[in-house]
Amino acid sequence: MFQSPINRALASIICAVVFLAIPRRDASAAKAPPPVPDSVTIDENSVVSLIYPVEPLDERVEDLKLEEYSWGTKITLQADVLFEFDKARLRSQALAVLSNVAVLLHKRITSTIQIDGYTDSRGLDKYNLALSLRRAEAVRDFFVESGIPSKLMRVAGHGKADPVAPNKHPDGSDDPEGRQNNRRVEIRILKPVKR
Repeated sequence: MFQSPINRALASIICAVVFLAIPRRDASAAKAPPPVPDSVTIDENSVVSLIYPVEPLDERVEDLKLEEYSWGTKITLQADVLFEFDKARLRSQALAVLSNVAVLLHKRITSTIQIDGYTDSRGLDKYNLALSLRRAEAVRDFFVESGIPSKLMRVAGHGKADPVAPNKHPDGSDDPEGRQNNRRVEIRILKPVKR
């Protein structure tokens, strides 16, 4: 096992990113970011999950999720934060969140950045594959406009593949919360390969 100062730095950055992404009406509405752990210990098979809510004042709570793996870092953004239902054009509220993620990416660019789009299980497979790809491309295009070289980024659309939650309850009824969790964009910052 080893101590990773990068994990503490990442936690601090994500706290700041999320804190800055919360819209404010006045100074009394501001909340302090969540505390950052003093240290994080991981081994090659561990994952460190840091989940901080982004709370738009007039909308429901959305999550930005950061996970540190031995291969690199994964940032998960719910598609409902980024896009309107069944659309691939970025919502205006997504711009602040993605701007802050771009700051993190600029600091962590050492290798390839993989951007993967996902949908829930509703709809035709072919349509969902195309929609998830267009969403991943929209996020990539935003990062290119933010100054991240396009040659460092790869995009893919996976449609309903690799769900992180069930789309249906055990009785076969619809699971809206599960489907919402499956609609996402994952950004993987891969560590450079040592030769």
